[in-house]
Amino acid sequence: QDARKKLRAHIWAAAAELQAAPDVWEKHQLETCPARRVRRHRYDAVAMEWRVDESLAKVADAVFDEGAMRRCYRAKKLSFGYVKRFHALEWKKAPNFVVKEYKAPLENDEEKDLRAFDDVRLQAEAALYAARFNTELRPPKPIHMIACCVLELIDDPSWPPLCAERYIDGNDAFGRGFVKHNSNSGYVDGVEHRQTPQAFSAHSFYASGGDIMVCDIQGVDDLYTDPQLHSVDESRGEGDLGRRGMALFFATCDSGANGLFPLLGIPHFELTPAERRRAAESAAAERRETEAALKAPTGHVHFAGLPEKSKMSQHDERRKSLLDAARHCRRDAKKADSDRRKDDERHRACVQANLDHCGGGPKCRDT
Repeated sequence: QDARKKLRAHIWAAAAELQAAPDVWEKHQLETCPARRVRRHRYDAVAMEWRVDESLAKVADAVFDEGAMRRCYRAKKLSFGYVKRFHALEWKKAPNFVVKEYKAPLENDEEKDLRAFDDVRLQAEAALYAARFNTELRPPKPIHMIACCVLELIDDPSWPPLCAERYIDGNDAFGRGFVKHNSNSGYVDGVEHRQTPQAFSAHSFYASGGDIMVCDIQGVDDLYTDPQLHSVDESRGEGDLGRRGMALFFATCDSGANGLFPLLGIPHFELTPAERRRAAESAAAERRETEAALKAPTGHVHFAGLPEKSKMSQHDERRKSLLDAARHCRRDAKKADSDRRKDDERHRACVQANLDHCGGGPKCRDT
């Protein structure tokens, strides 16, 4: 009973603090946007099922940010089911959300609608690995994966399903805002040098027996969002680079220099001599870039961390080429498998015809 009272008091205190905090999107006047009925889909990764309810949301018409694949809109959403007393709802105090719409066209509209559901399912699966990281290793700073959901506009079917999550605002204890710690194509942040995000990615690999790796870790402090998963069967969406993506992470993440790995009991991933040589060359190139930036002529404005940011953009540009390479590898593997099956069929046909001299393969074709 005492524990429940303390928890209840803590929740009410946190709610009061949240209500008293200023609205960072107040100037955008989202409360004046028309309210829309939405159907919310949340994924339970433990039960592996979807939970559906309805609520109200207000979505801005203008795009406030966009990437290569999605557009982002500001929104406010009620955290409870909509009620008939619509005039009594206080939209100014409703929490801020970011809703994301895919903009890349697909030949199959059905697949386009499913991409939002795939993103939510991936993030829920990553949250399970985050919970295991906290309970099994007990790191100095626990991590959390923000919850997200799929929103369907009930009265406006022209909108595709939207991926929605709470807006992350603020900075960590050191004044850092939103930081991208690693990517799905081998990038590892060399500016902030955070150890916890890299330890989480490595632990997900070992916790799954080498089948899964959670990467593309980004967010504010240790509240992460929008991750990507690599899997051995490459079944986690377009950004899943499979074993190649896992290898790229370990090739650029120096687990030996990360002091958190041995403290948490995470094994050291031994690199080949060629990988160590490439890692040393990359580190030397980064040092040369930093030294050249520090020696920039006076009168020129130099932004700290600029070489790393440009390198990050290079990694993002390589993403499409890596995906294309992975597709080519899968296509070649399928072709080789098909050729092998055809050889086996020819060999069986020869054996049935009592051609014992046939050894299969090219000999089989010669007969």
